[in-house]
Amino acid sequence: MSNDRNHRRVTRRSCLVQVSLFSGDRAFPCHVVDLSPQGCRVRIPRDKPLDPVVRVLFPRLGRDLQADVVWRSDTHAGLRFHLGAPRETALL
Repeated sequence: MSNDRNHRRVTRRSCLVQVSLFSGDRAFPCHVVDLSPQGCRVRIPRDKPLDPVVRVLFPRLGRDLQADVVWRSDTHAGLRFHLGAPRETALL
C-alpha cells in the first residue's frame, strides 16, 4: 500500500491558520492545518458543500488564493492553488 504523503513533491508545513473559504456565493470560516506553496489542507464544517474551485482568504496576508478542490472527506479538504502561494505564507 502506497502512502501519498511520502510522494509529495513539496513538503507541507503543519500550521493552524484561520481563513475564510469562499465557494460559489457562500463563505465560511475554516482552518488551514497544513500548507505548502502549491496547496493546503483545510478543516471544514461537515455540512458545507464545496464547489470544484474555491477561494481561500488569508486575512493576515490581506489576499486570497484561488484553488481546486483535489479531495474531500467529512471534515477536511485538500486544495491545490492555481498560482503558488506567496512567500509570505511562510510567516503564517
